Amino acid sequence: MVYARDRMIVHDYVRRARESRRTSGVTNYRIHTKKGVFKYVQNYANFVNDYVEGRLVYVFIAAARSTHDRLTGLPSMLNFLDYANSPKNEIFRSGKIPAMVAFDFFGFKVYNTRYGIQEGNKLLVEFSIILKDIFGKNSVSRFGEDHFYVLTCAGGIRERLDEVFERLSKANHGRTVPVRSGVYIYDMDDAVSASEACDRAKMACDVDRHSYMSFYNIFDKNLLEKERTRSFVLLNIGDALKNHEIEVYYQPQVDARTGKLCGAEGLARWNSPKAGFMMPGKFIPVLEAANLTYKLDIYIICQIARDFRKCIEKGTPIVPVSFNFSRTDFETCNPYEELQKAVKEYNLEPKMFRVEITESTLMSDPAKIKEQMTLFCKAGYEVLMDDFGSAYSSLATLRDFDFDEIKIDMGFMRNFSDKSKKIIRPMIMLAQSLDVHTLTEGVETAEQLSFLQQAGCERIQGYYFSKPIPYSEFVQKLKTMDCCDDLKDCEK
Repeated sequence: MVYARDRMIVHDYVRRARESRRTSGVTNYRIHTKKGVFKYVQNYANFVNDYVEGRLVYVFIAAARSTHDRLTGLPSMLNFLDYANSPKNEIFRSGKIPAMVAFDFFGFKVYNTRYGIQEGNKLLVEFSIILKDIFGKNSVSRFGEDHFYVLTCAGGIRERLDEVFERLSKANHGRTVPVRSGVYIYDMDDAVSASEACDRAKMACDVDRHSYMSFYNIFDKNLLEKERTRSFVLLNIGDALKNHEIEVYYQPQVDARTGKLCGAEGLARWNSPKAGFMMPGKFIPVLEAANLTYKLDIYIICQIARDFRKCIEKGTPIVPVSFNFSRTDFETCNPYEELQKAVKEYNLEPKMFRVEITESTLMSDPAKIKEQMTLFCKAGYEVLMDDFGSAYSSLATLRDFDFDEIKIDMGFMRNFSDKSKKIIRPMIMLAQSLDVHTLTEGVETAEQLSFLQQAGCERIQGYYFSKPIPYSEFVQKLKTMDCCDDLKDCEK
């Protein structure tokens, strides 16, 4: 099995190979054997075009021990790790504190697409020269693609990294990209191998993958816990979905004028036999970073549909349920088609489902998502703008997209000041003037409820009425509370 932290290297390598016109290639990574042993391998591949399948990658692995990277002439990963593990290397002999540094380019895939593989290779070679000049040729290695590592002294590391950033910004006649870096400073009381030091430097490097500027980040031990969580989620999410460890919890939504139950939001909760009960804030960011949220979201839709069908068959009243589609859903699957499949499979009505989309999701690919929103609306689904007021361009979004409802961001309830009230009131008035419904999240007090009622907010969601609850408890609320009649005809 490919070592978890190296899977992205392999994934990027195969993807780039398929997109390029190369006929062969090689990369290095680690595998985890059945006996629990890590091995360093080189992966050789031939790329061929199949008439039916298109461009294919045929791979074989060899334990060949290359001494240097073919492109840059830097020491190979295997040689570099041997050097870094040796007590005879210059840094350990000097008695200075060592530091491992990981480098990874921003937007290198886009760079190769825009300028071509040859130009990308030129940039890699120039960057390797910069690193050799600053850190010494024996202390630098390229592990594959745009992943570089350096073993150096911890003292003065910030100044040397600033020099790297400065020189890179002028490299290749200015045709370059920023680089992010992570630094692991060795703890001399903690026996850490060179491979582990590389992992920790890479963890620090990956802390902020969205800031498009060169930066460095220093490793701290909190990252280890985050990495354990990340590894656990990625290794176990498949089984969790298959074994129904993830449940849908429903948070009721109440009509602010009548107090009737008028809807609910479906939220994921993971009850793992191995890790215990996990809130979405722990596993959803990991899935988002790995472009895997679509698997969870499709599962949630199907679970909501199953719960609807159970209610209908038992004669339990029902209310519309909303759920969120993330940015990566629109990149990796067709949300409209997936929702339609679930509705048809369980013989349900579109008006039973309400689609939530955040503003940040909208801005990731406005044209594509607008097209999907049109399909949702034509089919009879309501579309909600989630977290309204949390971004800078909410008004422009209201202008450019058609929503049935806005969900006012719960941040206004957390900081329920006079200033917040002065912002919320015109928000609601604006929505009313556009014939857009309003719902406020995060309502926890009678004071907040009273203000929102006076301001004209139509629906309320928050702990003041109920926390998110499992299906069995939600059914009891459906049976005991007065429910709005919107879905009366769907209950048969």
